[in-house]
Amino acid sequence: MIDKEVKRRYSSEQVFSTLRETGFNLIQEITYWETRKIHEQIDQLKIDLLNRTGRSILHELPDQELEDLVEFIEQNVEKLEPIKEEDRWTIWIAEKQ
Repeated sequence: MIDKEVKRRYSSEQVFSTLRETGFNLIQEITYWETRKIHEQIDQLKIDLLNRTGRSILHELPDQELEDLVEFIEQNVEKLEPIKEEDRWTIWIAEKQ
């Protein structure tokens, strides 16, 4: 699953290279963390994960593997609630040469 996730994202170097090749100068790279959802309890997160809500990568897993993953997350996530679920975004700002 990790390999599939990595392959569907462009690295910063790939973006920089493509920008240069197409006549752009990179001005800034910004990393932004967006709050996807705040789960008041671990059970809410489990339901979301098991339903694959908003997570296309989870559709790659058979049901049993997804259940194993959710169990692993439940056992390893900090017991502090609420649980803040975030998505990482990268924004590249460039200027045409």
